[in-house]
Formats: sequence, structure tokens, C-alpha cells
Amino acid sequence: MKNQIIRIMEAEGMSPARFADEIGVQRSNVSHILSDRNKPSYDFITKILKRFPEINAEWLLTGQGSMIRTNQSEKSQTETEKKLFDDKPIINKLSVNTRTPEREDKPKQFTNVNSIDYILVFYNDKTFERFNPRD
Repeated sequence: MKNQIIRIMEAEGMSPARFADEIGVQRSNVSHILSDRNKPSYDFITKILKRFPEINAEWLLTGQGSMIRTNQSEKSQTETEKKLFDDKPIINKLSVNTRTPEREDKPKQFTNVNSIDYILVFYNDKTFERFNPRD
């Protein structure tokens, strides 16, 4: 991926320091990647793709394809997504009780009710909190 990053900087006429400033990372991060000391993190890659939306993500990750996204690659991605998600509606994959009650005026009685053990909340700053309903 180092070579792809170098090609982006060359195409944009940027120094490593300016590239770091543009994507919002520390200059040392870029320096460490270019010197093969570190590999780019997921966050680093997403910042590149956010700042340079015209860059083909497949090319950035693998070196395959063209550097700049084309309508053809976007079309094939859309077709792939359709193949992945158009098979069956999600509802068919869930276990749903479709049995109708015998009488509408009877109160609903639930059997085999599961209780909540705990709830995890994930925040966008990569932290999380665990909540126990019994606490």
C-alpha cells in the first residue's frame, strides 16, 4: 500500500507532510508508513478515501485496477451488492412467530421469555459501555 500512497502524493503534488495534514493524521504516521516501519491502519485508509473520494478503494488496498474510480467499477460494486442482498428478504432469515392468537380478547401470554443479560453500547470514539439491567 506504500506505493499507492506515494502515487497519490505524486499525483496531487504533495509532500508527505502536506499529505498528512490533508488527511488529518500526524506527520510521523505518514513517515512511518513510507519507511515500512508501520502498516496503515483502518482509520488511516478511511481518511485517505474520505479526503480523496475519487480514489479507487480496491486499488488503494490491493494495487489492482485503476487509481481513479470509474463508473464501471461503481456499477459492478452496485451489482455485487444486489447479488449479496437481493436473494431473500431479511424477514425470512429471522425466527418469527407468525401464529395468530385464538381469541383477540384474551391477554397475550408469553412463554419461554428470555431475559436480557447485558447491553453493550458502542460509541464512535471506539469506546463502549456495558449496562446490566439488574444493577
